[in-house]
Amino acid sequence: MKQRRPVILKQKHQVSGTSKIPIPSEHDHVALFQKAFAMQQQGHLAEAEELCNKILLSQPGHFDALQLLAIITGQQNRLSDAVILFEHAIQIKPAHFASLNNCGKTLLMLKRYEEALLSYNRALAILPDNADAHRNRAFILVALKRYDEALSSYDRMIELDANHPETHYNRGNTLLELKRYEEAILSYDEALIIKPDYAEAYSNRGNALYELKRFEEAIASYNKAVTLRPDEIFLSNLGVTLQKNGLRLAETEACFRKALVLNPDYSTAHSNLLFFLTHDAKMTPEKLFQEHLAFGARFDAQIKENSAAHDNSKISDRRLNIGFVSGDFRNHPVAFLIEPLWQKFDCEKFKLVAYYNYDIEDHVTERLRGKVHLWRQVFAMSDLSVAKQIRADGIDILVDLSGHTGYNRLPVFALKPAPVQVSCIGYPATTGLKTIDYRLMDKHTAPIGLLDWQFSEKLVYLPSSNVFHTDKEYPELNTLPALTSKVFTFGSFNRLSKIGDCVLELWCRVLKAIPGSRLLLGDVPEKMQQERFAAFFEQQGITGDRLLFYPRVSMEDYLKLHHEIDLLLDSFPYSGGTTTNHGLSMGVPTITLAGQTLPSRHGVTILGRVGLECFVAESHEEYIEKAVYWRAHLEELNKIRSGIRDRINNSSMRSPDFVIMVLESALRQMWQRWCAGLPPESFEVHP
Repeated sequence: MKQRRPVILKQKHQVSGTSKIPIPSEHDHVALFQKAFAMQQQGHLAEAEELCNKILLSQPGHFDALQLLAIITGQQNRLSDAVILFEHAIQIKPAHFASLNNCGKTLLMLKRYEEALLSYNRALAILPDNADAHRNRAFILVALKRYDEALSSYDRMIELDANHPETHYNRGNTLLELKRYEEAILSYDEALIIKPDYAEAYSNRGNALYELKRFEEAIASYNKAVTLRPDEIFLSNLGVTLQKNGLRLAETEACFRKALVLNPDYSTAHSNLLFFLTHDAKMTPEKLFQEHLAFGARFDAQIKENSAAHDNSKISDRRLNIGFVSGDFRNHPVAFLIEPLWQKFDCEKFKLVAYYNYDIEDHVTERLRGKVHLWRQVFAMSDLSVAKQIRADGIDILVDLSGHTGYNRLPVFALKPAPVQVSCIGYPATTGLKTIDYRLMDKHTAPIGLLDWQFSEKLVYLPSSNVFHTDKEYPELNTLPALTSKVFTFGSFNRLSKIGDCVLELWCRVLKAIPGSRLLLGDVPEKMQQERFAAFFEQQGITGDRLLFYPRVSMEDYLKLHHEIDLLLDSFPYSGGTTTNHGLSMGVPTITLAGQTLPSRHGVTILGRVGLECFVAESHEEYIEKAVYWRAHLEELNKIRSGIRDRINNSSMRSPDFVIMVLESALRQMWQRWCAGLPPESFEVHP
């Protein structure tokens, strides 16, 4: 699970460069054309059009009348007709810059990018130093994701005029797309030298720093943008980065709430706020639920306006069309959880359709694409367009894999494009939407009924709800390190946004209870972050020599770091998921704290599936007691370490065959209820 990355402000661009038409020198129709030109300049477009047509009726090849008529037609928003007229004019004068430039502009407005590019290439062959043509050409190349070529155009524009701040800004955005973050920062800095109050440049500069994990500098850049112009996107980006940086919880929440004051309908900031609140140890389950319901309430009007009945065939045992919506069909934990299930679906009973809501694809994306019957890229589509596409695809059950995490499309689900809608895997709380009917729940997470009231969806309990899968080979297990080093080492690889003050205070109590023990923290990249954590521990009486910090490392090196750890400590109220699974696969159990919300019970679920409930604590005191117990029972802990992989391999509930069997049964039961005209209801699936 993850938070949304900062929103990148796109190229700042207005289509420019309409070339003026000179008064013609021909003697025939001169007066008529002059009158038409004057009418067009005065905004009397219908009259000007009539005069141009009059000229062309008697002289079809009148170049200037054709060009003026094309411009008038474009001004009246008849863009396709304007292109035809420009092309006719270009046939008469193939090397006429103004016609090529104007035709390119019109094609650009129609988003016919390839044709527009050809037109601008021809225009620039005639006038290589025309800045407007270079600007539009660069914009087209960015739209086509031909970023290296776009960069060349921006470089040429800077040669022609280095004092244009938007050029440096757009060049920075292009470098950002190319992941050349250091260079992007330099371009934004150039823009800010020319235009010191350029808020967008400060914001995207923050994005580049965020990608470099220079979070403190990113925060400073976002703060500058917000100071120059309070904006919901700037504030949301700042909030995301503050949360990522850890330990600044009050500031983080304030950013998201200020963004929503500016724009209450900005669903990205609202989802970011809710995701943040799942990490707040001071947030009660009741308050957390109400905050999620407030999100759903904003869509009530949409639900009523888009409540058209679904005409899906109500044959209960027919082949079902199952749609999956996510921005995580890439190198991401959600992809590794869903891939083994897609491989096992019965293709005679289920047709799988993926709706991918992210614009970056990688080797995992390519692999996943081959495991579904239909793949749709929806990142650039509006919510209404995506909903219409889902209806057109005849989706029977639509599955949300994101909840309120990054790149979700919950507003699409609010439009109810499928008769049955389900949420699972990606987010550990309710969506708050009335239009999502069910939420899948692992029965090991909590006793039936304990969490039901915290969900607007009906809970469907499965014996096991997902399979942990990785495409990496795990290193060999090692002997418990404390047996040889005599120093007991705790560890955590949970992201910093999960580690608040309450978590650190409990960890300090653990270290105090076990003199000489150490704590290894992974994914703490910045020196400033390390110093801030060290200062917190120092205030609690834990000296810096008992702390080990590591930045983010490769997957292989990350797994090998478990060789240094005797026992993992979980965060709360948002417990570890993938990291707990990785720890088990490397022989290292996690002490987890069972809370009263779903995000606080990931560890309960994972440990319960392999029979390691002995590492689940019900209180802070028991958490400390378990840490002390295992420090005193090293041989027992080592025996568990050496046998964990057998526990995993022998657990039928973790096998893809078992999970897909109960998942298919759950989906079929949901469908049968809809076919029978019954409302959604909670139920348990038995193997």
